[in-house]
Amino acid sequence: MVRRNIASLLTIALATIVSLPNVACATNPGTKLVNGAEFQAKSAAASQAPTMPPGYYGLHVLHLAYGTAWPSIKFGTWRLWDSGVTWANLEPKSGVYNWQTLDAFVALAHQQGTDVILELGQTPQWASSEPNQAGACGNGAAAPPTSNTLWTNYVTAVATRYKGRIAYYEVWNEVDGQNYWTGTPAEMVQLTALAAKAIKATDPNAKIIGPSISGAGPSQVAYLKSMLQLGLGSSIDVIAAHFYVLGKTPEAILPAVQAVQAAAAQYNLSAKPIFNTEFGWAAPTTFNNEDDQSGYLMRSLLVGWGAGLSRFMWYAWDNSNWVTLTMTEPDFKTETPPAKAYSTLEGWTQGKEVSRCAAGTPSTTWSCDITDLSGDHSRIYWSTSGDTQVKPSLSWKPTHQVDMYGDTSTYTGGSLTISAHPILITE
Repeated sequence: MVRRNIASLLTIALATIVSLPNVACATNPGTKLVNGAEFQAKSAAASQAPTMPPGYYGLHVLHLAYGTAWPSIKFGTWRLWDSGVTWANLEPKSGVYNWQTLDAFVALAHQQGTDVILELGQTPQWASSEPNQAGACGNGAAAPPTSNTLWTNYVTAVATRYKGRIAYYEVWNEVDGQNYWTGTPAEMVQLTALAAKAIKATDPNAKIIGPSISGAGPSQVAYLKSMLQLGLGSSIDVIAAHFYVLGKTPEAILPAVQAVQAAAAQYNLSAKPIFNTEFGWAAPTTFNNEDDQSGYLMRSLLVGWGAGLSRFMWYAWDNSNWVTLTMTEPDFKTETPPAKAYSTLEGWTQGKEVSRCAAGTPSTTWSCDITDLSGDHSRIYWSTSGDTQVKPSLSWKPTHQVDMYGDTSTYTGGSLTISAHPILITE
């Protein structure tokens, strides 16, 4: 009965979305801002072994109302972006709300035991201070509202309706670029403070994710610092950034995260978690085949964990017009090998103590140590310089080797050949 009700809601939602001018924000190479800074990976300390929570594995699912089935892979956080639930979608006219789509999504997430991140922008054209200004989400969407009262009323309405059901509210998407935000840092800090006040007054347990930046290059981090200097940190529970490292290898995520961590530390905000609220691969790419894609996906998630990220939102389960590392075929249902690798990695790590993955000796060799609840040990290995021989020196005896797709073989000790495709050795 629950499944039938949710399916009915999605059918209604589809009709509603089609009637709106902006189903979802554009995602194409011409509008996407990416990290343009040059980084070199450095070794991270692997002295901690925190437990990896289910929510670390996050995903964007875009086309549920158009035939995409709920993903076959496990994930703990769903970021609602490019899903037809922006402010412009939810309040198409002043004071007139269109909840059907979001109702269906929140109900589905609850059924699946998945946390929801709702991104609160973009501005409806009727409320925009620049109604004819072009933007990725439609005319006027990137501009500040004409009145802060309109924003507060909208945020209050959302928080009231979804109290206890939406875990996280992300204030705005990629505010450092003109495609999604054309106001000033001060105006965004003010909108964030107003949103935090309204949400916390209604739903004290909800968490506020700060407005995200589109990368961690010098200009993006400078924008984040400008907001932090204006007091952004006092309104948010989580710092957000999109750690795209297009044209590089996944290990470039580490220094990108370190740059954001340094900015947070400068304003005494090191205790706040950092979420990678959007990440994936698009052109230019440096992988050659689906096995390389699977390796990139695994390494990205592992390096993000090693760098200290708390959640990692992969973009996307069902997108093939912008991303080059796809998780489904064009039917948005059939898994690709990277989706299988995602499930394998989740099985290796979720709910287990996972050390902060780090480069070793040589520096092109990376590893993470895992301990499960029963005390059994595993180690993940990969290399960034082609096939490499390593000889594990461990206090426990590994007996099996597992590849990216879960295929297991016997490991008898001695030298181990590792590559750009992560493997697991386990006892």
